[in-house]
Amino acid sequence: MTVLHLTEPGNYAIKEGRRLVVKKEGEKVADIPVEYLEQVVVYGSNQITAPALTMLLDENIPVFFLSFGGRFRAKLMPYTSRHVDLRLKQYGIYLNEPERRGEIAAFLVGGKLLNCYRILKYLNKSRCSESLQEKGQKILRLAGVTKKERRLPKLRGIEGAGSRVYFQALQEVVAAEWGFDGRNRRPPRDPINALLSYGYALLLGEVMTAVERAGFDPYLGFLHEVKYGRPALALDLMEEFRGEVDLLVLRFVNLRMATPADFVNEEGEISLSPGLRKKFVRHFAEKMEEERRYDFLAKELPLREIVALQARRLAGYLQGEITCYRPHRVVGG
Repeated sequence: MTVLHLTEPGNYAIKEGRRLVVKKEGEKVADIPVEYLEQVVVYGSNQITAPALTMLLDENIPVFFLSFGGRFRAKLMPYTSRHVDLRLKQYGIYLNEPERRGEIAAFLVGGKLLNCYRILKYLNKSRCSESLQEKGQKILRLAGVTKKERRLPKLRGIEGAGSRVYFQALQEVVAAEWGFDGRNRRPPRDPINALLSYGYALLLGEVMTAVERAGFDPYLGFLHEVKYGRPALALDLMEEFRGEVDLLVLRFVNLRMATPADFVNEEGEISLSPGLRKKFVRHFAEKMEEERRYDFLAKELPLREIVALQARRLAGYLQGEITCYRPHRVVGG
């Protein structure tokens, strides 16, 4: 299956029979049968015609709209979920079961922090840095606290503390020329943060598709608070997969697949150049097709399929079909 990204300014997509055709300045640049499409992502001022949208919606293919900088703007997807029981359970836990809600949040925070620890351990194999080892151990201890903590403010504090330590550690493995001194966003103020924000936006689209197809309301989460227009549940489930984006960004900069000259600075907001954006999207799409060991089935599966399976496992946990929820395990590589 293919995820089509309309990244370059001037792209427009039209319907020709049962194919989605992308053109630029009258020239055809892509031609994809609709049955091969998984989703479509439209960036900035790029266009997609009404007949093309109708075809995609009829085929249950979601369309996401992002800014050229990668900021999520909107999603278009047919409302096809008939899983009323799951949504009622989701709402009920949020409103009436604080202990259960805290347990789900604890699974998510603990899983994210364990992945941060694993990534630092992997990065330190060739460095033998005491600083990286100490920061990894601190994150590991914070992950351990989540096993018994169920209070949401405390869990959010633990997640925030662990993330700060993690990004402090990443500063040590990124060359000084990148000007990376920790996580910042809205807007990103250095190239590393621009890549991270862009990658997380792409990941959010993948996770939103998975949670909706599992039958959830993506806007009602357990860890993230409800806020108008914010897909809280998608952000919840996304936590366990963020490390995949982090590893992709580190690969980009450490293998010199990008240089500081590939970024645009507009009044302090750093964004990817069109050429780099296209290149990064291609590598992100390849990563989503990379196979990982999925412990619950004891087999290798594409990362995109694992995201979908984790959404369904979370649904199974809410409905009492499984006794606990274990997040995806990021493996360095």
